[in-house]
Amino acid sequence: MIVEVLILLISIVNSLIWINYFKTIDIYEKEKWITLLSAFGLGISLIGLIWVYDVYLSEATIDFINTQLVKITGTEKKEMIFSSEYYSIEPQTIEIEVSKKSPLLDLFKYVFEEFVLRIILVFIVFHFFRLLFKKQLNEPLDYIISGVLIGVGFFNAEFFLIARNIKSQAIFTLDTYFIYESVIFLSSSALIAYAFVLYKYKTKNILLFPLYFIFSIVLYSLYPVVVFLNDFIFLPFWPLFQAIYVLFCISVFSTIINNSLNNSPFFDKKKILNSKRIRNQLLYMFGTLFFLQLLLNAEIENLKLSVHYLVIIIQSTGFVAFVSVVVLSYYKLIQGKWYPIRLEIPIYKPGKKNIAIKGFSRNESDFIPFYDTEFKMLDVSQNSDFLSNQKFRILQKLYFKGDELGFLAESVNDADNEKIILYPKLDGVITMENKYPIVGIYYFDESNDLSKHILKIKHFQFHGWKKMIPIEKEALVFN
Repeated sequence: MIVEVLILLISIVNSLIWINYFKTIDIYEKEKWITLLSAFGLGISLIGLIWVYDVYLSEATIDFINTQLVKITGTEKKEMIFSSEYYSIEPQTIEIEVSKKSPLLDLFKYVFEEFVLRIILVFIVFHFFRLLFKKQLNEPLDYIISGVLIGVGFFNAEFFLIARNIKSQAIFTLDTYFIYESVIFLSSSALIAYAFVLYKYKTKNILLFPLYFIFSIVLYSLYPVVVFLNDFIFLPFWPLFQAIYVLFCISVFSTIINNSLNNSPFFDKKKILNSKRIRNQLLYMFGTLFFLQLLLNAEIENLKLSVHYLVIIIQSTGFVAFVSVVVLSYYKLIQGKWYPIRLEIPIYKPGKKNIAIKGFSRNESDFIPFYDTEFKMLDVSQNSDFLSNQKFRILQKLYFKGDELGFLAESVNDADNEKIILYPKLDGVITMENKYPIVGIYYFDESNDLSKHILKIKHFQFHGWKKMIPIEKEALVFN
């Protein structure tokens, strides 16, 4: 009884992580709870469709595939391509038993029934949901939220049903299920919704739907295929592959969300995400998941063993979860900007001997008072009056290596409109009087190409540190 309660709590917490996350980042035109919970509930209902397939359609489907492959290959009917007599499967996190005759063909059946079928169901249900809530889905992020929450409901309902019958030796791998496989499935679900976003808000190309459908299937299926192969061939790079693959999925996921925020019809550059709040919420909730797994391990095995394993997973799964949290708490918000989905992970080298997670190291909220407002640049040390007599305004945001935020600003005093690069100070004293941000001043000329994929601040000439002070508008006095 205690085990089932703990598993139910893990499912609930894992669901709340994503429901709360999307409610928090939906900053332009917030969706109502009824829409979010409806998408989540429809996802849970997919368990019923899986049951119908397993009971009534599974054998017929495999027989149909056998028949078609026999026609194509010319194989005799008695040499069945698939046969349930040789095939049985436990939940993917526990154990996979495969045919000794043809493990690769069993792999094909496994991938189809456990992964391709789920993507098909998410696609169908999302399309139905999109038609049902047509008026409510009025910005790109609404599509992504709906698609992902359908996946959240489906994933966690299935997790609860699977984990109740889990074998004791597999209980220690649950973290890889609700961190790794959860992120992969939700990224795949987001790709399904993203095709509709691109079609409506970017380009009316019908080929987007099959293209992203296939992309979604490949993204979701590749990971378990390697899991399957690892059972037959020892893969020394397996733990590294796990981490890199999940981080790649997070990169895809965050790009989709970023583009959806950038292209909202309700975009407002003075509305930004509270990155610190988002990061803390995700850390607390992922920490709760690991704590619940500790209790579950202690209940099934013993406390000493569970504590030992918790230390191990904090260094592996915990690291991946932490990187994911940082990435999902910060976005490069530029109205109308579409970032391409790239084959990359959200980690970079700021120097020769260290690595860092991509994302702005400060809070963008420090700079909101300077958007659409003229400001002065005063010397921090008061030793120079360079630029102190000029007024500036921000022209656009710039993102440098590691997604660090900067600005292109111009002078409003002279006819030449002198332009400079403002790069926020990232360590030590970063503000004056707790309200005036300190920025580095870098020279800019028209030969500088700001359209590069990766801008490096070292390519610009540094002048010195200044503090930004907004110019107060004169109050109107009525007689």
